[in-house]
Amino acid sequence: MHGRKKESVSVQEAKKRSAKVKWYHNLMETIFEKRKNQEYDDEALSLTSEVLRNIPDINSLWNYRKEVLLHMKATLAEEELHELVDRELKLTKDCLLAQPKSYGTWFQRCYVLDHISRAPNYEKELELCNYYLELDERNFHCWDYRRYVTDRHKVAPLKELNYSTEKIEANFSNYSAWHYRSKLLPLLYPDPNNHLPIEQDKYVNEFSMVESAVFTEPKDQSAWFYQRWLLGERTSPVQIISAGVLPSGVTFVTFNQLVDLTSTSQIKVDSNVLMSWTSLNGASRSFIWLSSDKHSSKELKLFIEGALIQEITLNKEDVYVCENYTFYAPLNQDLSEEVKKQSNSIQTLIDMEPENKFALLTSITLLQHLHPGSSDSNEIILKRFDLLKTLDPLRLNYYKDSESKYKIETFIQTNPRANQITNLSSLQLTSIHHMHCFAHCKQVDLSNNPLTNNCLRHLTPLVACESLKLTHCSLSSLHVFPHLPSLESLDVSHNAPNIILCVYFQSLKLTHCSLSSLHVFPHLPSLESLDVSHNAIDHIEDSVFAKYEACVQVILTGNPVSADMVVKHCTLVV
Repeated sequence: MHGRKKESVSVQEAKKRSAKVKWYHNLMETIFEKRKNQEYDDEALSLTSEVLRNIPDINSLWNYRKEVLLHMKATLAEEELHELVDRELKLTKDCLLAQPKSYGTWFQRCYVLDHISRAPNYEKELELCNYYLELDERNFHCWDYRRYVTDRHKVAPLKELNYSTEKIEANFSNYSAWHYRSKLLPLLYPDPNNHLPIEQDKYVNEFSMVESAVFTEPKDQSAWFYQRWLLGERTSPVQIISAGVLPSGVTFVTFNQLVDLTSTSQIKVDSNVLMSWTSLNGASRSFIWLSSDKHSSKELKLFIEGALIQEITLNKEDVYVCENYTFYAPLNQDLSEEVKKQSNSIQTLIDMEPENKFALLTSITLLQHLHPGSSDSNEIILKRFDLLKTLDPLRLNYYKDSESKYKIETFIQTNPRANQITNLSSLQLTSIHHMHCFAHCKQVDLSNNPLTNNCLRHLTPLVACESLKLTHCSLSSLHVFPHLPSLESLDVSHNAPNIILCVYFQSLKLTHCSLSSLHVFPHLPSLESLDVSHNAIDHIEDSVFAKYEACVQVILTGNPVSADMVVKHCTLVV
């Protein structure tokens, strides 16, 4: 394993191993028989501890011990219970010395302190954490246990923040300490405007700290990840970015972030009458909400905690679209200067180490914050994505998807929002993002993009889309294609779809798809026109369209069919 050659085992060693395996099997059989008989006694504790000292990762044995301890707790006096707890904690400590990353052992300590001990000594537990983090400062099991202990012991967050600082200064590669820091800072320094992860002054200080770390250890990912956390937590206030009435009469509203519009939420949308809403994805929080309530008003009002935040008016087409949309909250002067400083520092590092993937990736994020949608930045960012794909081929798909997300964000920020025709074709997208921003669009073109079948599930937010083009998209199936309530026409030409499961199309294009027959073509009751040009179809059975009430037009141009072929229930165009 891991490139190491298998070592030969002597006959004597093999016999020892065989004897140990036999001992283990016999002991486990005895333990499981006792558990089956619900024997909760000292012998059960003795037998299980004998195994666990050798193999601490057998969760079934720890669970059996929990049952035994809980049973004994009800019968033991205070002093005896105290001794029992001490013995159990000593056992877990011994097991951790042998295997300090044993999940079951750490969980057992938590269970004993929460359910068995009547007076837990959390100060002693903190000392234990300090001891194990001295042995291995990046043992995330111990860091998790430390968070548990400090929560129970009500340790001041500032004290723990200072501890994380000590650990980081001792070793910038301590990812767990950086992560712990990201959990403590929002508790100590919350941003009053709720736009940043922490208040601005501390935010700027953290940038300085992480800057020192990345220059000291530029190839270690820990500090880079922390910097990405700092850059990725700027949010804008809740607002409606589009709204409208679908042909079915259903009203939709789209938000710039996930929100809760249920009856108990602090956020309400109405049109002078209380409206009931359901989320598009069935979850409690969603970008898009739908209401079947009929209303004559052309106005929708957004209330948050009872205050009127936004009032929108639907136009003659029953649609509202915000004028512009940004993915990054605007920077004030001080923040802008700090982010610019960080960007310059990273550029200096790139000049020194032009193949540092962490610096390249972070520089992309910084440029997006400084110059969202800028054509100058766009050229630099795309070149850096290309470089990353070359330098780090193991994460090629990650960079492709990140680049796709960036391209869609740039398109949204640089194109008129009111346009209901969206052309995202030929952008080399490998993934689909932010489709809620196109919820109001009636025509969407995603052709000539190397998408995968699973990308189709992300089209769900296109609630107003009537015409969708997915030609030349390397699709082989539409089995995850979502229900789009307004869709009338779907063009999937130049793909190779196996099954069409969607039943609500009026117009369907399947040209250049290497089809040889339509004998398994499903019944699409709304279908009026089917274009299967340039395939290999030489015959169509009468039964294919027998269930259709209206005559379907079938375009067969470029297929090896007879010009005088007649098929019932359809009109052929050869």
